[in-house]
Amino acid sequence: MAIKLAIIENRFNSDELKTALIAIMPNFTNFDSISISQSKPKHYTFNIKKANEQRVVTIDIDNPNLLTQTDASQNKNLARKVLDLHSGRAFGFIGEFVFCVASFIGGVIAILGFIITYARIKPKSAKNKI
Repeated sequence: MAIKLAIIENRFNSDELKTALIAIMPNFTNFDSISISQSKPKHYTFNIKKANEQRVVTIDIDNPNLLTQTDASQNKNLARKVLDLHSGRAFGFIGEFVFCVASFIGGVIAILGFIITYARIKPKSAKNKI
């Protein structure tokens, strides 16, 4: 299988990147795509995508044998559940409707606060002019 390599931004230290690639090689055999990023100095993060699976592997160059692996699909499932709860989708159509009405009422209360404050300030300034 031929591997296509596309480097979007060439800002990696070549020796560190080689060390990171050697350390990660035993962790994958076939893949669809790999994304490499560097969040901190000497910390490389590999996003490895296979057919229906996505893993995130972090390598510290100072200790390349220490790898941190997470399954990104689990993170997406958790994020989807939290979003469903937050938007009311977890409770069906009724839940979505209740959450929509509650958010609308919150916006109306904020706008009414400005209107009431302006109404209270306006007469005081008019009395001071007389």
